[in-house]
Amino acid sequence: MRYTEIRTNAPQEPNSFVGRERELDELRRLVGTTRALTLCGAGGIGKTRLALRILAGVTDDFPDGAWFVDLGDLRQPDLVVSRIASVIGVSEEPGRPLLETLADALASRQLLLALDNCEHLIESAARVCQRLLASAPGLRLIATSREPLRVAAETVWQVQPLGLAPVGASALEDADRYEAIRLFAERASASLAGFAVTFRTMFRKPHTEFYPEQKVPTAPRYHGRHQLNRYPDGLEKCIGCELCAWACPADAIYVEGDNNTEHERFSPGERYGRVYQINYLRCIGCGLCIEACPTRALTMTNEYEMADDNRADLIWGKDKLLVPAELETRR
Repeated sequence: MRYTEIRTNAPQEPNSFVGRERELDELRRLVGTTRALTLCGAGGIGKTRLALRILAGVTDDFPDGAWFVDLGDLRQPDLVVSRIASVIGVSEEPGRPLLETLADALASRQLLLALDNCEHLIESAARVCQRLLASAPGLRLIATSREPLRVAAETVWQVQPLGLAPVGASALEDADRYEAIRLFAERASASLAGFAVTFRTMFRKPHTEFYPEQKVPTAPRYHGRHQLNRYPDGLEKCIGCELCAWACPADAIYVEGDNNTEHERFSPGERYGRVYQINYLRCIGCGLCIEACPTRALTMTNEYEMADDNRADLIWGKDKLLVPAELETRR
């Protein structure tokens, strides 16, 4: 078996690390006592930076170094082994599974392997970790994921948000006591010279602008909310062709077409739009959907107030979009 020499490769941190001093001390201790350590938490909470910081502090404890493997851009589970082997420098052998070759390459090594962003490849990552841990007694693993790997000897650490100032904090208190404020101030000062955070500005009473009592008229070609139109006889113009959904760049429209029958006729032709939904949480008001409609069934009005207190009510169906039959008859 041939494989290239394994080198230490801990990526340099792009900027300073702020906070989590107590967590780091405990996590560095855990790396030396547990075989597999998984940092769990919501996306963007700081799992990757925490893992890099741990690697920077314990690399010297491993004679064969520490290695950081980013799985975030992988979409095929069977490529997890290939990515790890490629980063470490283990070559595939003819007629032999790469995982077995990798396991043998690490069997006599004392190294730390960090796998970042495992959540979308959780089963494959867990299978690889389980095999490597079984064959390499000197291997230590750190994984970052939104959920545990659920492998033997795994220790799960829930990464918590950085500390915030409590509700009702006094403006005289020191803002540097709170990690989240320190992080914000340091990143902001790096891009804006002289920036500083004080409680006088952090807890300043907000100024809220309300809608005017009288609506401001919009231009005639303003793209507001949509409406589904009818013919003068009350039949629907929509034929369920889905061209509006295909044209929408925000994927905000969902259409299901169906056939008219002798007993139930909704449109003049063979087809009609049985289901029609517009998700106004996604809609950007570009108007490409109405340009794509071949029957002018879909148009946009000047009405622009569509706010609501929950997400479900901002997905409009035919019951809200379709012009009432009696209204179309009076036009």
